[in-house]
Amino acid sequence: MELHNTYYLVRHGNSLANQAGKIVSTLEAGTLEEWGLSDLGKQQAHAAGDTLRERLGQQPQAPLVLASPFSRTLQTAQLIVERLGHDVAVQVQAQNQAQPAPELRERDFGALDGGSDASYLAEWSRDAEDTDYKAGGTGESVAEVARRATSLLRRLEDEHSGRSVILVAHGDSISILAAAVLGPGLAHHRQYALENCGVLCLGPGGEGPSGQQADPAPGPAA
Repeated sequence: MELHNTYYLVRHGNSLANQAGKIVSTLEAGTLEEWGLSDLGKQQAHAAGDTLRERLGQQPQAPLVLASPFSRTLQTAQLIVERLGHDVAVQVQAQNQAQPAPELRERDFGALDGGSDASYLAEWSRDAEDTDYKAGGTGESVAEVARRATSLLRRLEDEHSGRSVILVAHGDSISILAAAVLGPGLAHHRQYALENCGVLCLGPGGEGPSGQQADPAPGPAA
């Protein structure tokens, strides 16, 4: 996919679900405040905001800031906006651009929701064999997540050009979107796994990943 905007994909900060080792993947549970950021996650979000402020530099337009509607991603996005710099933060808030983007929501892990995040490794192994496999047997497949995530990019490409866009999302939604854009295929999406508040840049201003991890581990998906 050819991109005319620069996209900064940011994984949310460490969440209370991460601390509990729990899968919280449905919209109903994910929007609850009780599964928001931990104190560590808030520190990570501020640090990501500082990193993004440096990478964005001085731009005539404030960046678009969109986030998954889950509490952990919305909180991360707001803390990033606070660190972007006074002028940018005011512009973003005034233009109502720090808003939920349902296409970025967490991958639904079906029957595994509410269980241990130790289940992720087996699910990712199945992803590598079949991108139509539904996580947890009843959740979302890699192909389904790719369709909704890339639909957001296509809409943003239609609406803007030459814009910086910050997308705050989840481990699987980010890695699947990156694989859809960069290749080598959706089955290998875990090569783009990010640590909490890791940043992956796509598009003409792309500078590669920051905070990317090479080997999958239980924590990064939620």
